Amino acid sequence: MNPRLYKWWLVCLLTLLPAAAAWSEDWPQWRGPHRDGSLSSAAAPAAWPERLKLKWKLTVGEGHASPILAGGRIFVFTRQQGKEAASNIDPTTGNIVWQRTFANTSMKRGDILVDRASEAEVNPEPVDDEITRRLRDALARYQRAAEIFEKLSNQPDAGSAQFAKLFDVRIKIGDVLARQNKYSDALDAYQSALAAAAATQRVVDRQLKASDMIAQACDFLARRAGGGPAAAALAAGDEPDALSCYQKALAAIEAAAVKDPDNTEVKEKRAALSAKIAAQQPPAK
Repeated sequence: MNPRLYKWWLVCLLTLLPAAAAWSEDWPQWRGPHRDGSLSSAAAPAAWPERLKLKWKLTVGEGHASPILAGGRIFVFTRQQGKEAASNIDPTTGNIVWQRTFANTSMKRGDILVDRASEAEVNPEPVDDEITRRLRDALARYQRAAEIFEKLSNQPDAGSAQFAKLFDVRIKIGDVLARQNKYSDALDAYQSALAAAAATQRVVDRQLKASDMIAQACDFLARRAGGGPAAAALAAGDEPDALSCYQKALAAIEAAAVKDPDNTEVKEKRAALSAKIAAQQPPAK
């Protein structure tokens, strides 16, 4: 359907749906409950006004799905600024009760899967394969959300909020990759999160968070010299060493220091990371 025609049709239908709500009859599908554009409970007025009175107006975007009325709420599925959104609208006021986007839903589903994987790690019942599956599924959800946020952030009118969401989901991707012992990929994800942070309003806060996440990965890399199956697997792979990892974490702190040189937290984290880097340096001969 032509987007302009869809918008015109949507305005007409949203004019009728509040009336359907007043008659206490749902409009659950295309062209109403009987698919004939009529309401069995509706009675024509004795006299029609010359012009219908506009009660409210709402921009919902573009799309092809038919709005429906069910349970006293209007539901519409559209595209807004390149993202798919399902909206729940109060027919009496035109206010949006809630709105869900595919990217946000994917990210939340990823959060749930990560939480379940965390529970499985401390619960002796689930097998390792189940933990692996949950983390793999969470990563796929996060990556799909990241793709959408990346497209939105590349639009000319993209604002700080879009880059903030992109930062958040890239941090989540890095966390899952680190839990999968894919530290090189995790560091790449954290670095890409830092790139997104530069376009947000709270740049320093996000640089600190990214540095913390990188440092956590570094701490494990620093401990892996102690041996064990995980250490052997990492040593055999193409993974970064703790020293270069800590240096990446420090680079994020140094970037934050440029933005806010008097920030106490920045100074403390810089000192802590500098000490860890010194500890990783080979002894002088």
